[in-house]
Amino acid sequence: MNDALANLQITFDELVLRSITDDSGLESLVEKAKEIEDGEWFTNDSWALFQETLESAEILLEDEVKTQQEVDDKCIALQAALDQLALNIKEVYYHDSPAIDYSGDTMVVDPQNDYFNGNSAVYNGSGNAASISLTFTGTTVSVIGTKQSNTGSFNVYIDDKFVEQINTNSPTRTPNQILFTTDTLSNTEHTIRLEVDSNTFIVFEGFVVGQSDGAIVANVGEYDSNSPYMLYNSNNNWFSDTNSGYFKGNAVYSNTSGDSISLAFTGTSIGVVFTNQFNSGHFEVYIDGVFKALVNTNILNGFDHGQELFFDDLTDETHIIKIVVLGNGDNDYVVFEGFVVEDNSDAVGAGIYNADHASVVYQGNNWESLADDGLLYGTTKYSNTQNNSVSLTFTGTSISLIGGIQYNSGEFAVFINGEYIDTIDSNSGDTTGVNWGQVLFSRDNLPNKKHTIEIVVLGNGDNDYVVFEGFVVG
Repeated sequence: MNDALANLQITFDELVLRSITDDSGLESLVEKAKEIEDGEWFTNDSWALFQETLESAEILLEDEVKTQQEVDDKCIALQAALDQLALNIKEVYYHDSPAIDYSGDTMVVDPQNDYFNGNSAVYNGSGNAASISLTFTGTTVSVIGTKQSNTGSFNVYIDDKFVEQINTNSPTRTPNQILFTTDTLSNTEHTIRLEVDSNTFIVFEGFVVGQSDGAIVANVGEYDSNSPYMLYNSNNNWFSDTNSGYFKGNAVYSNTSGDSISLAFTGTSIGVVFTNQFNSGHFEVYIDGVFKALVNTNILNGFDHGQELFFDDLTDETHIIKIVVLGNGDNDYVVFEGFVVEDNSDAVGAGIYNADHASVVYQGNNWESLADDGLLYGTTKYSNTQNNSVSLTFTGTSISLIGGIQYNSGEFAVFINGEYIDTIDSNSGDTTGVNWGQVLFSRDNLPNKKHTIEIVVLGNGDNDYVVFEGFVVG
């Protein structure tokens, strides 16, 4: 009875709270948003996000039972959607767009999934002279392509006037690069033309055209500091650097307070990659306009490249992440290497996942089951078929494998994120029985992001069984 009264009081308190909400700010923002009627000048993703958020805000305004927190959160979401529109006044022309004209040498398609469009680029197949052109209306245009050891230079012409010669030769292959960009055009029709001389190869991925400074929406993938998906608020204060220790081999740095880098992306997890060093300082992280973290990158000595900070549990829709430089001094540099966008909707979190759990994935035949009260988690699966495997995709910083050690068990290999880690021998050398619930493998200090662990059976004989009981994620 007391519990029922307590629950009734909680319900009453909530109704009182909902009755005094102030939604005037949201109402004003909705009216502002409804003035934008034409999505022609925005990317499809940003326009869809804006319309969806506006519709949900209108529904919330009509709801007579809502909390102040719900109203405030919706204000933030709608403002972020409006900001997203401002960031996305751009149009992308991949290499296979019918709007692009090719002449001269035959262009050959190179199918690789790290290119700008996610699957291919083109190159002049015979190394003969070639021309690539696009007629567009806008104030900005960028050329996206690949730098590598066997490519050379091309000349850029805009409206038949020579602008610049671009050298794409590099000792290491780096696709998805901004090879050329300009943002000083009048908002009228222009033609950009790339001229490639004979005996020269270039790898072309596409053009990006804009009406103003902006960003295009990135999908799941890795994006370095030179990626065309990046939006820098002040290119004059960001300086480039190359080093094999950097993520993808390059980075940018700034010690100008307020300088920022943004990425519009679709995914459920986003990671910031940066460097810790002796003269670096702090930066802030915002997602959809909401403050998420203050990051200190200063260390006493040396350089720690490739540091990662991930933000998980995002909704599977379009977001904007922004990092902002805080300091202005000699020890306030922020060294930015890139972003990593992931979809961790298929990853489990911290917990125990026994052999029968739905998230545990088996490959191959001949995994036999056994249920016994003496087992740590009540069930196990075992196999002695070579290359049979068991895996789990998870988000966390530690992973342990629990299994049995016995006289006729053998070796298995451990892989994390596709990388070989170790070979484990689970043979006990004892003919008296099985030792259940043993920690056969454990790894700590993983980056707090999505990982996949895979266990592969190595043997094929009577003494090569692998006895699996479960995974523990921390």
